Amino acid sequence: KKTLPVAAALAAGGPGAEELSALLGTEQLEEEGVARAAVLVEACGGRSAAQEEADRRLASALAALEGVSLAERPCEELVEIAHFVVEREF
Repeated sequence: KKTLPVAAALAAGGPGAEELSALLGTEQLEEEGVARAAVLVEACGGRSAAQEEADRRLASALAALEGVSLAERPCEELVEIAHFVVEREF
């Protein structure tokens, strides 16, 4: 099962995507392989593609909230949660 950043990185094509595909095809990645895969996902645009999709969906959710008649506080809480989910850093 691939995550959106990995799928986007693989779809980008090119040598980095090929290397990532080969790494992911190994039976068990060691720590060094995992670190290399993360670098490749970033280099191939996987992280930025996932962030762009999250931003699009956030905008869509916020627009949908504008069309719903909710009390002010619950609406504010939903907006806060939506921003947290998209903008969090771990």
